[in-house]
Amino acid sequence: MNTISGPPAGTSTDPAQTHRRTSPRATAVVDALVGAGLLDPVRRGAAADVVSDVLDGKAQEPGGRRWFAEVAGYVGGALVVAAVVLFLLETWDSFGTAARVGVLAGVAVVLAAVALAIRQPRDDVRRRLAATLFVGAAVTAAAAVGVLAEELDGDEYSGLPGVLFAVTLALVGLAGYRLAPSVLGQLAVVVGLIYAPGILLEDVLDLDGPTPLVLAGYLVLLGVGWLALAERRIWNERLAARIIGCGVVALAVQWPLFWGEPAWIAYVLTAAAAACAFAAYVQLRAWPYLVLGVALVTIVVPEALIDWTDGTLGVAGILLVSGLGLLGASLFGLRLRRGVQEG
Repeated sequence: MNTISGPPAGTSTDPAQTHRRTSPRATAVVDALVGAGLLDPVRRGAAADVVSDVLDGKAQEPGGRRWFAEVAGYVGGALVVAAVVLFLLETWDSFGTAARVGVLAGVAVVLAAVALAIRQPRDDVRRRLAATLFVGAAVTAAAAVGVLAEELDGDEYSGLPGVLFAVTLALVGLAGYRLAPSVLGQLAVVVGLIYAPGILLEDVLDLDGPTPLVLAGYLVLLGVGWLALAERRIWNERLAARIIGCGVVALAVQWPLFWGEPAWIAYVLTAAAAACAFAAYVQLRAWPYLVLGVALVTIVVPEALIDWTDGTLGVAGILLVSGLGLLGASLFGLRLRRGVQEG
């Protein structure tokens, strides 16, 4: 009589066992899903394979397709902008002011509309692409405002178009950032905020005298304010915001040297900023502050010594002082970091 035999010894009828060997973590995840009634037990084996691939970092095909779509979006946007730029270069002189402003404003509207259409805050790929398009819209909108202001300003250059360009870039860039946060959006905002006051004071208001010092003070406030917003997590990209704020502070404390102001002012500002950066690192344990402090010490020590010795150190002396300053700042930074970690 024929009998129905079971599976050979050592063979399991569990569907999961018909698939390749999976990790214990993947099996635990799949078992939890089955136990919660979220997964059909019949699909246990296939699900275990997928979860195992994800945990091992091998599931790249879907992500690869998403990256391809994202890159294609960037390339498509770049081609559209490049076509517009080439068109404007070829026909700009033949356009009147209304046509120029209309083309630039139209491009800004199209880019912003596409960005709004594809924006999805919870989808990083679509968010980054939308953010890039929003920055493009901010630049073209600022250009349209600048062209219009230049026509209204007349033949005499007053700097007003540049101020309006920078203000529009900052405002539209900030609006775009609120809709689709990105590092590029932060950069658009900070560039506009850096650029506008300088033109306003020097070209529009035609102020002389302490203008570089006023701008240095403004940049210090801008950098400190930017860092304060970063620490309060107003900027989504906190690390990038810290780096941007530190960069603005470094620019601010060196600003007086760029415009022939008394050098000691820059030295005092730089030394004070370095001390504050080290103190911020001790409190917040964020490496951009440590880098800022080390960089400022490395800059200010050679600057001050070369200035006070009237350049008599020569090339070799300058290199030696710079090297010693960098080594000293690095050693101090390492000791400070070690102390912070041990504390």
